[in-house]
Amino acid sequence: MIALWLMAGLLVKHFIFDFPLQTQKMVEEKGIYLKEGGLEHSYLHAFGTFVVLLLAGFQMDIALLASTIDFSFHYHIDYWKSKLCKKFKLTPENKWFWSALGFDQLLHGLTYILIIHFVLSN
Repeated sequence: MIALWLMAGLLVKHFIFDFPLQTQKMVEEKGIYLKEGGLEHSYLHAFGTFVVLLLAGFQMDIALLASTIDFSFHYHIDYWKSKLCKKFKLTPENKWFWSALGFDQLLHGLTYILIIHFVLSN
């Protein structure tokens, strides 16, 4: 049951940081490796994961490690999606943009399954 609550918390966190709180600067800079906007976006996701795990009662060291996993995966998933969208000039008017966005979201969800497995195994 805890796994379902963790997934719910991570998905709510994901929505908050990927949509309402994501700035235009973050969107524009995610496809430029190590640019501030992309890093900031992924740091916010890592912070959110850290908070979700602490609220669920996990120890700080486990929450920190899991947050580091989230940061790294989130950053690189977004970086590659942004690079592909720019390379192929994908915009919301193009159906392949939506496939890229959907695949991006799928990879983030699978990352949360990995994180949940990690925290429940430690």
